[in-house]
Amino acid sequence: MEVSKTTKLLGLMRSDTTEDAPAFALAAILRSFDEYHTAPRSVEKPSVRERLRAILRLDSAGLGPAYGFRSSGIASSRQLLFSADNVTLDIRIALVEGNWVISGQVLGQMSGGEVTLTGNEIDLSTEIDSNGSFALEPITAGTYKLRLVSQTFDIEVPDLVVG
Repeated sequence: MEVSKTTKLLGLMRSDTTEDAPAFALAAILRSFDEYHTAPRSVEKPSVRERLRAILRLDSAGLGPAYGFRSSGIASSRQLLFSADNVTLDIRIALVEGNWVISGQVLGQMSGGEVTLTGNEIDLSTEIDSNGSFALEPITAGTYKLRLVSQTFDIEVPDLVVG
C-alpha cells in the first residue's frame, strides 16, 4: 500500500509543470528561518559596495479609478514599485492626520540595512527589519531623496515626490 502511494506521489512530482516561486519570495522565506539557525555562517563581505539608481516600474497615482470600489475621490495613499538589479522596492505613501507617512518593503536578496530620507530640511533614517520592511516618521509634502543602504549596495531614489 505505501509503495503504491509513494510511486503515485513521485509520478505527480515528475509531471508537475507549475511555475517556480520568484527568487525574491524564496529568499524572504529562507530569511525568516535565519534566526533559528544556531551554527554561525561564514559570510564573505564584499570589498566594494555597488551604488544603484532605482527605476520606477509602477506609480498608482497614474492609474485610473478602480470602478466598483468606494472612494472619496481624492487619493490619500499611493504605491510605487522601483527596481534596481535583483531588488524590488515597494514604497507606500499615505496621508495620516495631515502629514505623509512613507513605509515599504524591500523584496529581494538583502539582509539588513537602513533607509534614509533627505530634503526639505529633513534628514530621517530607520532600520530595515528582518522581513525587509521599514516605516519613516511623518513628513510634510515635498520632493525628497530616498536611499536604501545595505552592506552590499546602495539604492537611490533621487526625486521622490510626496503629496
